[in-house]
Amino acid sequence: MNILFTLFGYAYLSDVPSAKENPHAPSSAFRQSKWFTRGWTLQELLAPMVVVFYDAKWVEIGTKSSLEKLVSHTTRIRSTDHREEASTAQKTSRAAMRQTTRIEDTAYCLLGLSSVNMPLLYGEGEKAFLRL
Repeated sequence: MNILFTLFGYAYLSDVPSAKENPHAPSSAFRQSKWFTRGWTLQELLAPMVVVFYDAKWVEIGTKSSLEKLVSHTTRIRSTDHREEASTAQKTSRAAMRQTTRIEDTAYCLLGLSSVNMPLLYGEGEKAFLRL
């Protein structure tokens, strides 16, 4: 599950119907997108230096850089925070604020950000945190 830290990443926000909507509006679909709450998207946000956000029709909304303040406010994560700069406690705290289908996925979504290699054992629940 470790990921390759690349320079470029894509974020498809299937619940954002139109890039024409102002993403900075307080009730915008961009701000309320489930993408910002899912566990597995944490590494998709932090790993690449450049992330391009797309709406449900694959129309570009903007980049992590161009939407820096908005993304930071929405996620409570500074865009300059990369895996080398974050402590284990910060990484764990970020993952804990996100939703996953299974308890162990909260630990597993940290693997790529933590440079840890371990097998995924679905069904182990909270024991995944002890192994991590």
